[in-house]
Amino acid sequence: SRKLKNVLFQSVKTIGEYAFAYCGFSEINLPEDIETIGDGAFQYSGLQSITIPSSIIKINDNCFGDCSELSSVVIPSSVTEIGSFAFASTPLTSVNLPGVQIIGISAFRKCNQLADVKLSEGLVTLGRGAFEECTALTEIDLPATLRGMMDGNPFSECYNIKKVICRAVTPAPQAADFSSFEYIFGGLNKTNVK
Repeated sequence: SRKLKNVLFQSVKTIGEYAFAYCGFSEINLPEDIETIGDGAFQYSGLQSITIPSSIIKINDNCFGDCSELSSVVIPSSVTEIGSFAFASTPLTSVNLPGVQIIGISAFRKCNQLADVKLSEGLVTLGRGAFEECTALTEIDLPATLRGMMDGNPFSECYNIKKVICRAVTPAPQAADFSSFEYIFGGLNKTNVK
């Protein structure tokens, strides 16, 4: 309900799927010992910022997707996986992913204000369209640990990228086209990239 303005958690280990989707509150304090936040739990809510507790290992699919006011997120190093569409279509301006190993399909798709992304050394897999249409991105630093791009184009339509740092010494063995610029940055004119 858009009228729900505040939630107080006591002894909660799990927030169910879509539990607070479409709710109007702008902030919420998650308990430090929470273990699971279900798919779409806060999708389309009025959240403006969120701090993920260090007890969380995975941010599930659509968890904060389409939160049109969500401009700030703090993700601890305990989080190793970001699910599909987890933060899609939010106005995030920066994201630091210190322990993330897997970024799901379209996890940050259409985050048009996302200008700063810090991928961790330890990131192994980027999902298809993970940062698709993040038009504020101007540079990206791909860690040496990156080994897979699920079905390609994690940076498709990121037209303003001017600088790419690829720390991997060898391309990912399972993706023959991994080293192909077009595979990773579908639609970007590589003559503009240094």
